[in-house]
Amino acid sequence: MKNIQSIFSVPIYKAKLNLDVKILKSFCKDYQQKENKGREISNVGGYQSSYLDLKNTHLQFFIKEIEKHATLFSRKFINRHKQSMRHLWFNVNKYNDYNSSHDHPGCTIAGTYYIKTPKNCGEIIFEHPAQGTLKHYNRLYFDYDECNPYNSEAWSKEPIEDMLYLFPSYLYHSVSPNENKKEERISVSFNMVQEEYKPKTTSTLIKDIITSVENRV
Repeated sequence: MKNIQSIFSVPIYKAKLNLDVKILKSFCKDYQQKENKGREISNVGGYQSSYLDLKNTHLQFFIKEIEKHATLFSRKFINRHKQSMRHLWFNVNKYNDYNSSHDHPGCTIAGTYYIKTPKNCGEIIFEHPAQGTLKHYNRLYFDYDECNPYNSEAWSKEPIEDMLYLFPSYLYHSVSPNENKKEERISVSFNMVQEEYKPKTTSTLIKDIITSVENRV
C-alpha cells in the first residue's frame, strides 16, 4: 500500500466572533487622534499604536473573548491551561502600507482580529517554517502541477471583518500592501501567554497516568 502522510503541520485558528466592531473602530479612531504618531515595529508606512492598557474598561469584552478562543486553541497543541493577554495594539494601513516579515517572541500564541477590511486591503501571509529549504528546491525544480501544503513557501489568508486568526508565536508572517486607494485597513493584534498555574501534585499525576492507561485498553 502506498500513501503520503503529513507528519508535521502548523495550526491556524480561525473564528468569526460576532462582535460589535463599531465599538472597536471608535476606540481606535479616538486613540489614534490622541497618540497621533504611533510607533514603527513591523509596519512600513501606516500606523501602529503603542501597547494598549489591558485594564481599559472599553476593551474588556474584547480581551475576554480573545482569551477564551486562545485557551481553546492552546489545548490542541500546547496544554490545557488558560491563555491570558499580555500585549494588545492596533494597526491602520492606508494605501500602499504593509507589514514586513516578523514573529512574536516572548509569548505562546499571537493573533489578529479585523475590524475594517475594504476590498484589496492586504492579506496576512504565513511563511513555512522551512521556507529556506523550500526555496532551494523550488529554484531548482519549479515544475510541480499545483501549490499545496507540501511545496508552498507561504500561505495567505483573506482579511475579513470580525474574523479572528490565532497562530503559534514562532510562525513568521507579513501583511501585503493595501491596494485600496480610498479606504484604510484596521486590525487589532495581540500576544498571549500562559496564565500562572500550580504544578500537579503527585496524586494528580498518578490519576492522570491511570486514566491514560485505561483509555488505551
